[in-house]
Amino acid sequence: MRRPTGRGRTDRAAASATRRRPDPLGERACEQAGDVAACVRAIACTNLAALRSGGHGVGEAEELACHHPVVVHETGRDLAEDYPGAAQLYQRACDGGSARGCTNLGNLRAYGRGVGVDRPDAIRLYERGCAGDDGLGCYKLGVLFAGDGDLGPVPEDHARAASLYEHACAGGIRCGCTNLGFLYGHGDGVARDNLREDDAYRRGCELGELRSCHNLGTNLVLGLGMPQDYARAASLYKQACDGGEPTGCTGLGLLYDGGQGVPNDPAAASVLLQSGCSAGDGTACFALGRLYVQGRGVAKDEARAVQLFREPCDGASAQGCADLADLYDHGRGVALDRARAAQLYERSCAVGGPEECNVLGWVYFASKGGTKSHALGLAALRRSCDGGSEEGCDSYAFALVNAKGGPRDEARALPLFEKACAVTGGQPCVNAGLMYLLGRTTKKDPARVAELFTRGCATTGPEEQAGECLAREQTPEECAVAGLELRTGACGGPDAKRAAPLLARACRDGWSWACERAKGWRAP
Repeated sequence: MRRPTGRGRTDRAAASATRRRPDPLGERACEQAGDVAACVRAIACTNLAALRSGGHGVGEAEELACHHPVVVHETGRDLAEDYPGAAQLYQRACDGGSARGCTNLGNLRAYGRGVGVDRPDAIRLYERGCAGDDGLGCYKLGVLFAGDGDLGPVPEDHARAASLYEHACAGGIRCGCTNLGFLYGHGDGVARDNLREDDAYRRGCELGELRSCHNLGTNLVLGLGMPQDYARAASLYKQACDGGEPTGCTGLGLLYDGGQGVPNDPAAASVLLQSGCSAGDGTACFALGRLYVQGRGVAKDEARAVQLFREPCDGASAQGCADLADLYDHGRGVALDRARAAQLYERSCAVGGPEECNVLGWVYFASKGGTKSHALGLAALRRSCDGGSEEGCDSYAFALVNAKGGPRDEARALPLFEKACAVTGGQPCVNAGLMYLLGRTTKKDPARVAELFTRGCATTGPEEQAGECLAREQTPEECAVAGLELRTGACGGPDAKRAAPLLARACRDGWSWACERAKGWRAP
């Protein structure tokens, strides 16, 4: 049965029911060491030390690792903290063979509680605890070797950290299970293995580690190591949320927003996302901000969305920065400020991935900032492509073909279009086909043109784009491509009449190549 893990009175009572009770004769056992067996003396000293240090080191191992509960003497009265006394008792316990006594003494030495700071000795004490099968000692060492500790220069060794986390998890340290799952999920120090990742999270969740419950739910949503199961993911998210883990509330809110495994209910999603956001989860703030932008589940309020996007952006959320930039770029919920928008797009690209850099590239490339903006746009789009985004490669190739104020490089663009086409189909295929049709960088190849247009036109539609373009719902470059498709008949019969206004709009917005094609140009 899973033990509660929150900090309320019920959880403290549950914890006290499962841990060793303090030995009322513990102090006598410590003072009269010769009167009791070494193992009994060690346990008694450890329990008494835990009471004297205000609870640090008492109870089940994972409690110290994760929550530091307040320990109450069996009379019901809190004992005054006495770190020096606790250190002496932990020392006796450690010398008497108590692995937990060694680990707890290491905690005091690591941070100078009741004793002088001696971090090398703290590490040696953790090693003694771990060698004595104290899972907490193994966990403490694992954190150090994973590069997450603050006890001085310990060389990172993720493989060793994974082994230590395994010992900790097997010994009931629930945080060890979570960290072990993270290493398997990211391939840090161990081969990436989603099955083992899921198993570690399952064990952690069963021990009451709410982050493990959340992470296991996320893997069920993504289908990592197991089939997608939104309903089971929702149950795990709810378990985490009810236990006080804000990311669980966020995950459940996102499922309600999308109607995955639970009814589609934006109002319920907004409540859950607000809970996660209030607890400091930037992802929840970002998702809640989008609800306010769209007016789903809440009254539309773009000014409120600006506030919500700021927090995740300040916390290095690429999506938060990108959405905040979009509001500044269009003066929605905040005064129009293109310079601020550009800064935020830059930040989104810097902290995010290739998709965010693709957006930044288009912002610069489609602007009227001249050669400098064009060069900045090309650099961002190249970064997006080099980062593995096929959409980024398509965008980069398009920019190379349609340079404004700079040299064109159509020969370099063609293989990028074809690379993106092979993965995504759609518009990149049409773009590659147009280059073969025009014969600008390679011999005209009608068979290749037909092949590329057939694949691309299955997922793109210039007719639909034409209507959106004339309503100014698409960018000039998108209109230009749609116009060229209609002009050449890439996805149907040629229609110069319908193509003309699309190319004209692109021409007015500074796309000189569109001007060339709008006037007297004929398809080969």
